[in-house]
Amino acid sequence: MTYVFISYARPNEAAAFNVYEALKKINVDCFIDKESVKSDQDITDQIQAHIDECTHLVLILSKTTMSSPWVPYEIGLADGKQKDIICYYTSGVTRSDLPDYIQQHRTVASSEALLRYFKQRVSADG
Repeated sequence: MTYVFISYARPNEAAAFNVYEALKKINVDCFIDKESVKSDQDITDQIQAHIDECTHLVLILSKTTMSSPWVPYEIGLADGKQKDIICYYTSGVTRSDLPDYIQQHRTVASSEALLRYFKQRVSADG
């Protein structure tokens, strides 16, 4: 089963929720902090647990992404657990803007391409 962890910086919240809603419409289970984090539990433990469970991490990329203290942490956890990481570019970002540890992952430049990729995963899941 495909389970996606959506990683984003706060200024990209609208784009992250657009991805979340689009993936839900094609029956992809997702983690996004505003919907999934329980306030009575340690956030770091919850992030670790959901990254353990996920099959993919989608990183919403913009010029502000790397300013988030959580994004590098989440990428590092997912990378260390050999999760598929897909970087979704928003406007104004080029590959050269990104640190090397992000450039090595699969990238998509449109929501259509992202959805196409996950539709194939859902079909493969059966």
